[in-house]
Amino acid sequence: MKRFSKFFDAVRHHVLYRLVVQTMTYSFGTVIQRVLSLLLLPIYTRYLTPDDYGIVGLLTVTSLVLGTLTSLALTNGIGRYFYYPDQEKTSLESVVWSPVLFTLGFSLLVLIPLALLAGQLSIWIFGSAEYEYLILLTLTGVLVSNLSGIGQSILVFQERAMTVNILNLISIFVAVASGLYLVVVLQRGVTGLIESGLITSTVMALPTLGVSVFRYKPEFSTSILNKQLRFSLPLVAALGAFFILDSSDRYFLKLFLPLSDVGIYNIGYSFGLIIMIFVGGFSSAWPPYYHRNNQNGEGQTICNDVLRVYLLVLSACIVLLTVGAPLVLRLFTTPEFYAADSIVPWVSTAYMLKGPYIIFLMGVLIKNRTSWQLYLEFAAAAVNLGGNLFLIPLYGREAAAFITLISYGVLALGSYYMVQWINPIPAISKGFHSLTVVVLLLVTSIATISYRLQWNYVLTVIAVLGIYIAVMFPAGVREFRPLLIKWMPAGWFPTR
Repeated sequence: MKRFSKFFDAVRHHVLYRLVVQTMTYSFGTVIQRVLSLLLLPIYTRYLTPDDYGIVGLLTVTSLVLGTLTSLALTNGIGRYFYYPDQEKTSLESVVWSPVLFTLGFSLLVLIPLALLAGQLSIWIFGSAEYEYLILLTLTGVLVSNLSGIGQSILVFQERAMTVNILNLISIFVAVASGLYLVVVLQRGVTGLIESGLITSTVMALPTLGVSVFRYKPEFSTSILNKQLRFSLPLVAALGAFFILDSSDRYFLKLFLPLSDVGIYNIGYSFGLIIMIFVGGFSSAWPPYYHRNNQNGEGQTICNDVLRVYLLVLSACIVLLTVGAPLVLRLFTTPEFYAADSIVPWVSTAYMLKGPYIIFLMGVLIKNRTSWQLYLEFAAAAVNLGGNLFLIPLYGREAAAFITLISYGVLALGSYYMVQWINPIPAISKGFHSLTVVVLLLVTSIATISYRLQWNYVLTVIAVLGIYIAVMFPAGVREFRPLLIKWMPAGWFPTR
């Protein structure tokens, strides 16, 4: 056992160890949530139709839009000044409470008039006023989510990962219990599913705020709020661009294809988002980790090592998710949802690219260049809108997934050039990073085309796994050779 102690001791003392632990901790709750969602699919897909999933998808998009507009991205403003209250000559209490009170007032100001127009909103979204009640539930959910979202963000800034996980686990239990009761027992269909979501967010709001916001003495500062708004407001437009990237495809699908196609796409999209188990955990862990290291001026120096590990791990996860999608969909859904397997490869790869984007973006934001982020995300949104408009009528659901991938590629590549211009990352491994992305694009394209045309599944799996392993295994060994030589016991790894 002593021969392994050197290796594990080196890993524990490596600069990335804390980031990996925090990422895994944040990911734990998401793993449980995704597993339970997967186990519930055989139940829900027998009580809900593809049209119902299309309704859920459109309401989810509507909630995201309104949440973005009413929250004004102030969680970013809190995060920007949370670590530097002394430098800003203010208190941490003011940094926290000022945006909370503002968000509450502004959300009510926007959502109450919209509630009075719920019937008209239903007509605009669905072409019918029969979904007015669902619109009202969605508007209420936006208000609750805005407040609890601030609370959860504060827990992330405090690096209280276990508290976040405990709250997530309780939330999952409430969501599953209420969902099964309303959808299965009472058979309320899609209405029950939306009601379950509102019940869950409402029940969880108070404890979330209790362990985060309410721990600080209420203080309001116009000065710090103005700074937070100046930092955050450009990001509202950026979040609007992200809405286009993540959600506009549902509206285009509804415009050109039947509602059932929106539902099938939504299932495949949700399955592809399993990759967010890791990407979401990393997205939560990376900003506070970066800020902690940036106190010593090392923020940019760690980016290359973080990106190397991220790409190697996430690329392997995407390949496994790609080859497993048809099997899981056939195991957990009904035949009318099987066609969703061709959506998974490109969607999962698109969201993997969110990691490099976040890594590069931190070096830009630390210089307060939020407008640069805005320009880049607008460019990606324009690509998304144009691609969906022209390609969905021609190629259907897969076109929407492909455009999502291209749009996130614009973000990742654009943010790389931005950070290298504004706040360069030293000694970045461009060759390895580029090779990983190219290989992923190749194998996921093979899988998508194969699933769409219903080619032989076994041959597809052999091709995808064979190409990936043949290229990435030797590339990974070459890239991490110095670390392997340093960490492994003497004689375990050849020096040539």
